[in-house]
Amino acid sequence: MPRTTFAEENRSVTSTQFPKLKLEKDERARIVCVEKDPLFEYVHTLRAPKIVNGIAETELIERRDGTKFEAFKLDFIGRPLCLGDMGILQERGVDPKNCPVCEVAAQNDTVSAPERRFAMHIIKYATRPGSFDVALPFTPTLLLWAFTDTIYNKLIDFAKEWGNLQQHDLLLGPCTNPTYQKFDIGVAAKAEWLLDDQRKNLTAVTFKENKLNDAQLSEFIGRKVDTKWLRDDLDKIRQRWQMANGMAATPGGATAAQTSPQDPAAVAAEQAALTVGLDDLLSQQTGAAVPVTPPPAEAAVSMEDLLGETSRPEPVAEPVVVAAPQPTIEAPSNGSSVAATEVAAPPVAQPESDPLLAVTAVPEPVPAGPNPAPGSSGEVVSFDDLLGS
Repeated sequence: MPRTTFAEENRSVTSTQFPKLKLEKDERARIVCVEKDPLFEYVHTLRAPKIVNGIAETELIERRDGTKFEAFKLDFIGRPLCLGDMGILQERGVDPKNCPVCEVAAQNDTVSAPERRFAMHIIKYATRPGSFDVALPFTPTLLLWAFTDTIYNKLIDFAKEWGNLQQHDLLLGPCTNPTYQKFDIGVAAKAEWLLDDQRKNLTAVTFKENKLNDAQLSEFIGRKVDTKWLRDDLDKIRQRWQMANGMAATPGGATAAQTSPQDPAAVAAEQAALTVGLDDLLSQQTGAAVPVTPPPAEAAVSMEDLLGETSRPEPVAEPVVVAAPQPTIEAPSNGSSVAATEVAAPPVAQPESDPLLAVTAVPEPVPAGPNPAPGSSGEVVSFDDLLGS
């Protein structure tokens, strides 16, 4: 029988324990993508009619044009990772040979074909209530952000127009629907974490000391399930649809004998089209980017300046613990934040360099002071050295 010790390395760490990006009603958030390459997996979102006392409950759903229709209420069954081959999924969208859920999805619409879901680490700044202004002291918190192709395509557009998103904060909100996480996304002219060496070092250490590995990120996207359990879920879904189709639904959950069974494929298809965002409460944000105005010429972030820095002072405070961020350093008075409207036309494209490459993991302590002059000599530490790999 195994034994263990009360040691830090024996602590269980799962993605379900990790703080996630989720906005409350009317909340705003200022974040930065500290990773350039989010992880993605193909997942199935499984739902089935809600059955209470042998009766399928119904609800009225409003279409985008304001009209309403009646449909079955759906219970969330699970979000398993697709067992299909990645190459086949990318080429055909389903892999019935290797995945039992894909097999059913190819036959009817009681389950959906797999969809891509993404996950990545982001830094969320502490901001003043109701604004995008960064609060003092500067306090970065590491969170996980999961999203589908809707947000992924939006980020592709931002990167195409603005370049490296590590050099530009994203402005989220205000949130209009916390259940479906509906909010606009805009781009700021600069990234608050790059304003001085202390902020850069504190952000880098916060990321290094709290990030999850790829296996844990995959777990955050969807659960890995054995084929046997997948087939059990499919049987449950099939039985519920059989019960639902054996009765005609009426408002309030009342039912009567059905003369023409309701087609589960049609119901599932229409509900899927009208509940965009239900599959991902964390990711179906909406909307246009925040309007932008041209910034002063000197506001552009220069990668050459970042790579030429010679002094990298030790953060004044200990790195922020994700679960309960601690006050850290006092930002310089000239390091004010960018408001929601202080966004700008895209700066001149810079080389695809990683700002984190210029940050040392354990800098030698030096007195706080102004940033070194651009172009000064200094050793460039690799991102591998920063992460200790």
